[in-house]
Amino acid sequence: MYDLDKSRNCVYSLQYHLITTVKYRKKVFTNDAIISELKVIFEKIASDFDVQILECECGDDHAHILFRSKPTLEIGRAHVWTPV
Repeated sequence: MYDLDKSRNCVYSLQYHLITTVKYRKKVFTNDAIISELKVIFEKIASDFDVQILECECGDDHAHILFRSKPTLEIGRAHVWTPV
C-alpha cells in the first residue's frame, strides 16, 4: 500500500524517478569514494528542497534517484539536482 501524505486540503503520494547521466557517458562511478560523495551531495540537495530520497544507486555512467516530494516542489527546477 502507498504511504500517503496529507496537507490541509489534499492527500498525496508523489514519487519521482530521476536518472542523470555523465557527459559523454564516461565510466566515472566505478570508485566507491566518488559514489559516496555523490550520495552526500544528493542528501544535501534533498534537505535544501525538503524532499526525501528513497533510493539512490549508481551505474558506471549514470545515477538513479527515487525521491518523494510535496506538490509544491517545482519539478521543472530539477537541473539543480545534477552536480556540476
